[in-house]
Amino acid sequence: MSLKLQSLLLIVCLLPSAFAVTSTTGTIRFDTNDDGSMEMILNATGLGIGAVPSANLSVQGNTQIDGPLALGTASMHSNLNLGGTIGFSSQNLSTNATLDLHSHVLVDTSSGPVTLNLPYAGNVSGRSYFIKKKSALNTLKVQAQNGLIDTSEYYHLTAGNTDFINVMSNSAQWFVMGKSSTVSPQWTPAAVSTALWYDASDASTISAGPSDNLYQWRDKSGAGYHMEQSLSNRQPSSGTRQVNGMNTIDFDGSDTMALSSGFQVTAGSNSMVFAVIDVDTKTNGRVLNCQIGGGTRFGILMSGSGFAEFQHDASWNATVSSSLSTGLQFLSGYKNGTVTGSGNNGNYQTASKGGDPPTLDSWNMGSYGGTSSFLDGGLCELVVLFSYDLSNREKIEGYLSHKWGFESSLPSGHAYRVIAP
Repeated sequence: MSLKLQSLLLIVCLLPSAFAVTSTTGTIRFDTNDDGSMEMILNATGLGIGAVPSANLSVQGNTQIDGPLALGTASMHSNLNLGGTIGFSSQNLSTNATLDLHSHVLVDTSSGPVTLNLPYAGNVSGRSYFIKKKSALNTLKVQAQNGLIDTSEYYHLTAGNTDFINVMSNSAQWFVMGKSSTVSPQWTPAAVSTALWYDASDASTISAGPSDNLYQWRDKSGAGYHMEQSLSNRQPSSGTRQVNGMNTIDFDGSDTMALSSGFQVTAGSNSMVFAVIDVDTKTNGRVLNCQIGGGTRFGILMSGSGFAEFQHDASWNATVSSSLSTGLQFLSGYKNGTVTGSGNNGNYQTASKGGDPPTLDSWNMGSYGGTSSFLDGGLCELVVLFSYDLSNREKIEGYLSHKWGFESSLPSGHAYRVIAP
């Protein structure tokens, strides 16, 4: 509050004890700048600061109070002392929205899933939202714009429950201050046992030189299978290409990386492989190629005919017969017993082959043995598991597609086509 307004308020408070002020119009106006604009108005309704009074005290604009404030009580032992109830103006939503100045939000999900975006935390330091899901139908997703909620990009208020979540910004990010027990954070492959996991969007896993040449891509599985390349003319680029606003590793058709010592596929084990690629050339490109001698025994690739192919033994186990396209998509494959499937954007073709690869002695990313069939495109994320579970397969497909922005390419009946796991 400005010094002029503080002085005017002091005058108004002292006037009754000194002498009476009367008005022939029922209104006393204060124009401190003599410019026809009233800084304060006093009438039978009340006192208005920056506004015509509509209550005992009406204030328009910012207000600063130094010291304790008591409302409905004479007790003054806190900065804000309240005697009685408090009311909030709530916002009712039933469609996707970005939250604004309403701190209490009621969300109706009865007509379908809803996504709420929290504003950028850096612009609203100290702001708090209490969000309540009114309907048990469908799912409510609460996500941060350009940041995190605790350690996740979003939280789910799931179908079957009428949950709540309370979040607050500290200018750096959003934090959960309270929630229902069934409210869950973003699902990631960290929830399952991965054998390999390379994520181009995670800067902590990227080691690149001054020319953006990637010399090490660290494994997020915890097993320590880091991909490396010491030759500068074979190093892919990091920081030069993006997908959905996130970094991706650019393989230019001559780049490749390798493990100095790699994993082995246990006899009788199942497997799942997922690779998100922004494809430039759709033919004859190896994404993950593990072999013994001169033969590929485990991996996923784009064939010379432009098909997605997956291998778990000495011959290609399954091929998606529809031709690949260029652009953003994910290739995947799995072995489940004697059934092997190869997929493109969640559409699979299966074959009855279930052999196991022998001991592997070479592990390459982006090429066949480091010498041919080079990948041409951006590799966004690669996940490998030595297990098979349909629920986990669909979760990984949903996680990858929503994260990298191609969820609409999933099959129409996919469990996570509409909302991420």
